[in-house]
Amino acid sequence: MSILPKIEVPHYTMVVPSTNEKVTYRPYLVKEEKVLMIALESSDPEQISSAMEHIIEVCVDTDTSALTSYDVEYLFLKLRSVSVGAKIEMYRGCDECDFKKNLVIVDLDKIEVRNKKEQEELRIELTDNVIVDINYPKTSANIDRDFPAAELLINVVAHCIDTLHYGEETFSSKDIGIDEMQEFVENLNTQQFNKITKVLLNVPYVGLDLKYKCTECGHEHNLELKGLIDFFM
Repeated sequence: MSILPKIEVPHYTMVVPSTNEKVTYRPYLVKEEKVLMIALESSDPEQISSAMEHIIEVCVDTDTSALTSYDVEYLFLKLRSVSVGAKIEMYRGCDECDFKKNLVIVDLDKIEVRNKKEQEELRIELTDNVIVDINYPKTSANIDRDFPAAELLINVVAHCIDTLHYGEETFSSKDIGIDEMQEFVENLNTQQFNKITKVLLNVPYVGLDLKYKCTECGHEHNLELKGLIDFFM
């Protein structure tokens, strides 16, 4: 048993974007950041995503299996803000003179979720008596990304159908196996399928608007950071 003191860790609250659930969270610790750094060094997107989800799981008091991709991005940036600092320094190029090293300061406390849909926009009428309610993919969705592109999209759509209304009957995805839901999707016509994919491809994202002036030529730039890659890569 260690005789050394443990430093008290502060706790904060925030709201999960997709559910509006108020949750408690704490900064991530050195041992948790180490997992993230190893993942970043690998440059493997799946390993990086897994590391971020692990950090959220141990630092945020919520059911991580119910989180969407944009929840993960938002929660992770909030965790980074209280763990490392709200300011990120990055360098951006100039469209006019090709100067590459314009220092831009990003304030993570100003990020927001954009393109968020109301629940009614996630209800899609396929026929006069068939309606589906969809959700964006959850981190818990067991989606095989080794599928060919066309099959992968069908698999994603099947995972995103939350409820199916057929006349007076209602079928929940919790009660229907993924194989049966995928068979339903495969039997849609192209127009019906495109109605669903149009909504799913227009996914909400974490964004931030920035303005900066080139230190070399003075040209002013308007920039939107969009998703984790823009914030860190």
